Amino acid sequence: MLKMFKALCLFALVLATWASAFANGSAFSGSGWAGGSPGQKALLSAFAHARGAGFVAEGRGARVVYIFFDPNCPYCDVLYAELRRFVSAGSPYQFRWVPVGILDPSSLGKAAAILGAADPLKAFHENEAKFNRRTDSGGIEEDLPSTRREAQLRHNEALLRQLGIMVVPAMLFRDTHGTVQVIHGAPAPSDVASILETVR
Repeated sequence: MLKMFKALCLFALVLATWASAFANGSAFSGSGWAGGSPGQKALLSAFAHARGAGFVAEGRGARVVYIFFDPNCPYCDVLYAELRRFVSAGSPYQFRWVPVGILDPSSLGKAAAILGAADPLKAFHENEAKFNRRTDSGGIEEDLPSTRREAQLRHNEALLRQLGIMVVPAMLFRDTHGTVQVIHGAPAPSDVASILETVR
């Protein structure tokens, strides 16, 4: 019942965004929003401010991808699994996982637990490794966020809003031409490698 309620809430959020986008002459494609997407100025601003976001860094490569995720998001867990083959030693990528708490009452507490852990990367891996597909729930226990931590997570949420649609996962990166790109939703597994090849 809870899983159905969460799915309906997420569907309603996406539907409302789509309705707004189409009303403004936008379209949705596999690589993100076209027509009504934020302009390059807005995306450049979001990309610059993302450096000051609360995130979990995975990898040491110079090619940086910010990934906005909710700890209770099943599609974020799918993307996490798809990216495992790109985080080996010597990988040219660094994935900066930016947590937000927008899908479920427990999301904010789980996001706070990840960022506030002694080892945030380990906590993030635990959340994904123990992700419950039956209930669409991340595997980490909630933590009561401090005022500072909650402000950090609200800042992350504001950055996600700048990307034009409040849907996770969302990938934000600069491509080989210097243009900031955003991809909403989990890409098809067959598209992940080609997307990453475009990251500068």
